[in-house]
Amino acid sequence: MSVDLPAPATKKAARLRARIIAKRAMRDWLDSGDDNCAVCGIGREVKRDASGDVIYFKNGNPKRVRIDQHHLLDRRLYPHLATEPMNRLTLCSKHHEFGQFSVKLNAAWFVRWLQENRPEQYAWVMANVGRDPAEHSGECNAEKQ
Repeated sequence: MSVDLPAPATKKAARLRARIIAKRAMRDWLDSGDDNCAVCGIGREVKRDASGDVIYFKNGNPKRVRIDQHHLLDRRLYPHLATEPMNRLTLCSKHHEFGQFSVKLNAAWFVRWLQENRPEQYAWVMANVGRDPAEHSGECNAEKQ
C-alpha cells in the first residue's frame, strides 16, 4: 500500500521524506525475496514466526533457520543499487555469515559459486562494480533533482 507524501516545505522535511521513501523501497525489496536459501535450498516447507525467523521441518522435527536477503553489492557503497532486484540473493544464516562456506567468511568461494550457479547475476555485479552512481540511470537520480 503506497501513500503519497505531501511536498516538503523545508530542507529538513525534504530529507525526512527522502528517508521515508528509501525505507519503504528497502522494505519492499526485502519482502519480495524468496523463502529458500539460494545455495542449499533450505526452507522449502516454511512457516514464519512472529520474529520473522523461518521454521522448516526436517524429518518431522521443526528447526528454526534465519533467512536473510544479501546485497551482492554493498548498499553503503552502492546506495543507488540498494533496491535493485539483481542485487539480492536469499541465503540461510549458514551461507550468509556463519558457515565455513558463507559469503562473509569465504568470499572467494562465494564469487566462484555465484559465477557457476547464477551467471546472470555475476555478470550484473561485474558490470556494476566500481561504477559511478552518476552513470546509473534510474529512479535514484530522478529523486535527487
